[in-house]
Amino acid sequence: MPKTFRLLLVALVSSVFIILVSSQIFFFYRDNFSTHFPIKLISASLFRAGEIPYWNFFAGGGQPLAGNPNTLTFYPDNLLYLLFPALTAFNLHFLIHLTIAFFAMRSLAIAIGASRRAATIGATFYLISGITVSALAFYNLIITIAWIPAALLCAERLVLGVSWTRVLFLGSVLGLIGLSGEPVTVIATALSLVLVTARRLSLRTLAASAAAVVVALVIASPLVIAYSEIASETERAHQPFSVATVLSASVRPLQVLELYLGPFRGMVMDYSPSGYATRAGEWPRFLHTIFLGPLIVPALLFRNAPRRYQVMFASMLFISLGEHNPVIRLLVESSESLRVVRYPEKFAIPLCVAGVLLISRWIDEPTLDDRARSAILGAVVLILVGGFAVTTMQYPAPVLQRFVIGSLLALLCFALILRGPTGKLFGVLLSGGHLFFWACLGIPVDQSDPYKTAITPPPPGARVYRWLQGQPLNLPAPNATSRYRVTAGLLDPVFGATSGLRYIGDRSPEGMYSVLTRIVQERIETASLPLKLRYLRMLSCSHIITTEALPDSTGLRLERIDEIGGNRRHTYLIEGALPYVSPVRRASGVRSIQDAVRVIENPSFDEHEAAVTPARRPPTAPARIVSFRRTLDSVHVQVVADAPSTILVNESYFSGWEATARNRILPIVPLNIDRLGVIVPEGRSDVTLRFGRKRQAVGVAFSLSLLTLMASFGVALRASRNAMAAPAR
Repeated sequence: MPKTFRLLLVALVSSVFIILVSSQIFFFYRDNFSTHFPIKLISASLFRAGEIPYWNFFAGGGQPLAGNPNTLTFYPDNLLYLLFPALTAFNLHFLIHLTIAFFAMRSLAIAIGASRRAATIGATFYLISGITVSALAFYNLIITIAWIPAALLCAERLVLGVSWTRVLFLGSVLGLIGLSGEPVTVIATALSLVLVTARRLSLRTLAASAAAVVVALVIASPLVIAYSEIASETERAHQPFSVATVLSASVRPLQVLELYLGPFRGMVMDYSPSGYATRAGEWPRFLHTIFLGPLIVPALLFRNAPRRYQVMFASMLFISLGEHNPVIRLLVESSESLRVVRYPEKFAIPLCVAGVLLISRWIDEPTLDDRARSAILGAVVLILVGGFAVTTMQYPAPVLQRFVIGSLLALLCFALILRGPTGKLFGVLLSGGHLFFWACLGIPVDQSDPYKTAITPPPPGARVYRWLQGQPLNLPAPNATSRYRVTAGLLDPVFGATSGLRYIGDRSPEGMYSVLTRIVQERIETASLPLKLRYLRMLSCSHIITTEALPDSTGLRLERIDEIGGNRRHTYLIEGALPYVSPVRRASGVRSIQDAVRVIENPSFDEHEAAVTPARRPPTAPARIVSFRRTLDSVHVQVVADAPSTILVNESYFSGWEATARNRILPIVPLNIDRLGVIVPEGRSDVTLRFGRKRQAVGVAFSLSLLTLMASFGVALRASRNAMAAPAR
């Protein structure tokens, strides 16, 4: 059987198996649950209709989608949503990038001098490391797990010899990392490339690197253009991160011990109300362990270790300590320009890449030199000191148990390694087994069925407010899986969007909602129940979902109670909510947002009769809404006005909205702080609203991005064919 045919057969069988698995599982944890899966489900219908998803009708009372870097709207594997059901495509995204990560890491290890055997072991360690397991909870971060080693591989080849093929490869990989929309990992990748190549750069290589950056910018350009349209109006633009927010997810000093002892202080799947991994009511941080296995200790300091990757490892660890590093803290406190990114913990991704490469090279070493022996002895001292600290700090029993087990396994591994080449083999097996055990225990995957809402929610398309009152949930078992199954049934924001619900009052996890919407959300959260209901009616909210019974109030009626995992989900109907589209009968001009808040919260204000705007008072001649409909990406309204008038459309105001009627663009204004107002002409008008004034530019950029990636893929395919044909010549 020809080699090519065998490879194709293996690829086909593997692909069918992976697709079948993807249809039955769900990478459910953390951001996947609350952000990424709902967004990809919403986007899928637009992709299938041949549209770019510009606007999210289902979150925050309506918010931008394409311009939000967290949504991966322009990432090329959105093609999967055209071929498979949304859940299958969502899971395939993770499995495909894990596959890429394995082969990229293996090729990179070989490129820096590791044998094929050692490179395969290292790539396997990478897939089951704490970093990769943690990244399976983030649709955007799993991309960097795959592409950071690929970027380093491209850079290693580029410094050996410049060619347009290598420039195109490096630019394409950097562009894909840019399309992930995660600024910290973009910075971490750039810094890693500088550290690895700085001493080997020539003018020719610098010119090639600049060309690769240009290619990357072309690939990332649709996201950049779409983001530029909304950037100045988002929360993030008006409220720079505080020092505490920037440094809130930092690698803790005790986590350094977890590099080789295992996750004794908890990992992803330990989340529970009574657990030790996080306090009740809090989300676990991104990274619960940077576990690489005990081999990292001798690998870091053996004599022939690649110096550039030692420097990369040390630099990434230095930055990832964040608030626990006085230098990093001082820099963030003294420079506001550094407060545009957050979570230094993410620098642990390239740290892991460097660590695995060092392990791969060390495995090939025939002997254990004095530096490696000293590193092992130092690790033993750290184990003893850490054990004393854990005991005196009175951590809960699970921490002590895991620390003892991890310490014994590490000590056994070190003892075997010190025996010589035969002991090293057993040390590799023991370290790999240690990694594999925690990877299996911690992988954030569940069956898909519990997340397909079984209990009837409010009608699809209804606008709902999920009132989170901070009460702990009753869980059938204290672990992450049970918690998320219950919260799926409770329609936790914004997971209920998977059932067709449209949320208002939910917070943006990445600061990308309108800053005006953030103001309204804060007023809703702090208001008394009668005032809260006024805001909700104003936002066309029809239902409140809560786990507690609400006090009796005018205009609020209990519709149903559902039992979900020992919890009661109360669904209340809000009477008198404004329709989705309504004419404005009276408008009051105000000087500021504070004035608008005072007018709205005045007892005499009637949201059905009046609206407020910080703009010049718009016309309010009598008008009648004949009909309206909302399609996948636009709103269509038929209105008849006696004279120029204003209609309120219950979507969040952004200047990027484009309203047209009679082949001309209509003016728009903000109403009731953050709602969208459209000034319509006299007579009958068929008004069409679509978000994205830069649609044409984004479309052109998206086409160029895809063409560039296709060219890179074609070159890669030709190179692989040539490589397979080479032995036959």
